[in-house]
Amino acid sequence: MKKLLRILAVISLASVLAACGDVSTPNEETTFDFDWHAENPFYGETLTVATAFNFNIRRFAQAYMQANPGVTIELIDYSRDAARREEGREEIGLQLMTGDAPIMFADFFVNYLNADVARMLADWRPIMNSDPNFIEEDWFMAPFDAMAVDGRLLSFPFEIRYTLLSANTTIPGMTEALEGRTGITYAEALQIYLDLGGPEMGMFMDDNFNVNQAVQLNLSQFLDIPTRHVDFVNDEFIDLITTARRHTDPANNFDWVMSDVVDLRQIEEDSRHYFFRRDNVLNMSIYNIFETENPFGITLPFVNAHGEVMIIPFQGFVLNAGATPAQQALAMDFIRFMMIVPPLDPNLPDDAQDPQIVGRRGLQHGMWLMLPLHRSFLEFSVGNNHQSLIRWNFTWGNGWRLRDGMRLVEEWHLLSEIILEPMQAWGDMPMARSNTAPGFVVDAIEEILRQFHDGLITAEAAANDLQNRITLILMEMS
Repeated sequence: MKKLLRILAVISLASVLAACGDVSTPNEETTFDFDWHAENPFYGETLTVATAFNFNIRRFAQAYMQANPGVTIELIDYSRDAARREEGREEIGLQLMTGDAPIMFADFFVNYLNADVARMLADWRPIMNSDPNFIEEDWFMAPFDAMAVDGRLLSFPFEIRYTLLSANTTIPGMTEALEGRTGITYAEALQIYLDLGGPEMGMFMDDNFNVNQAVQLNLSQFLDIPTRHVDFVNDEFIDLITTARRHTDPANNFDWVMSDVVDLRQIEEDSRHYFFRRDNVLNMSIYNIFETENPFGITLPFVNAHGEVMIIPFQGFVLNAGATPAQQALAMDFIRFMMIVPPLDPNLPDDAQDPQIVGRRGLQHGMWLMLPLHRSFLEFSVGNNHQSLIRWNFTWGNGWRLRDGMRLVEEWHLLSEIILEPMQAWGDMPMARSNTAPGFVVDAIEEILRQFHDGLITAEAAANDLQNRITLILMEMS
């Protein structure tokens, strides 16, 4: 009986959330009434936080409570596995309806772009604006603008991700083609590849380029999740995937080329086959330390047609509109604490000391660059994780690394300086939220495009299959 009631409640919630569509309401919260200057303003308060992913938030909570006696932070952890996270979606959705939801919880659990959900969530902006300790100069503000919907910041992103593309400057004309650019679109990169004779040279677009990547970078042209707009059956889409397959390396296995090791020899090899690499800032710094010319010497972020860096928010938090002003202010203070004071325990091994999943994965992997929103945390992440990266990456016996490993350990601070400058510049560029889709939608798109990539179906068949499949999925979502 209990299970039946839960199912009926979920159906009721789905019906309510579908009724008004997916357009957020305008911002009516222009002021925030809380005395930030009171003595011990959070004493006796309890902050409940539900998490979907593990990024050592428990240690942050312990450090915050130690620094703020009289404050309690209760964590509700759904991060164990995918099944547990789905339980969190159901439970928190029901709790929102009954008024029992946690004060702050991961945006993973709700579709905050939905108008009815948005009405149950607080706007972070008035809280930020009233907080005397929130100083805009200390933060990268562009992500907040990109995340806002109708002026309301419903999800406070803990980090953002964006994609970098490094250009092969050994190719004649490449440097001139990129002169003065601060970012690059997929269409511009493809045009440069064609104009400079990539196909005639027997070279390919980039190490990760394939049909699926081309579609994901242009997904907003064909799919809009909030409005349920699906439009794959058109000449533009068919031309896109046909051109993409034509210029994809036949060796591409349709998966991301990811390496946990910065391998200069592989980069040198790639320069003979690819116009671009989905690169990372470590390559720039490593080449500088070795005083060797980097064949992929220009690195730019992917931008949209308006020159805005395309970002994906990572581990954002939403705020319960039913919480008291003191609880909401406490949530803001806790987030700011996590951004500024990474609690490190010198007795823990290096891997356990990563205060967020930001350094080793974010700086190494070619697909994503992860940028903490607070400037001091960015500096900490780059500096701290470079020491860790050097210890890990330059002790594995890859020839040159054994020879130069100690030199790098001594000069790790130079790496930080080299990396921080471009990351600071990219963080200050105008940004736009990528039109991201739920994982099961992305998987469905990839499944059909893989068939086209393998030559099993035509471009027209792929377009029709996508139109039908994604339309059906969106109907089921509603």
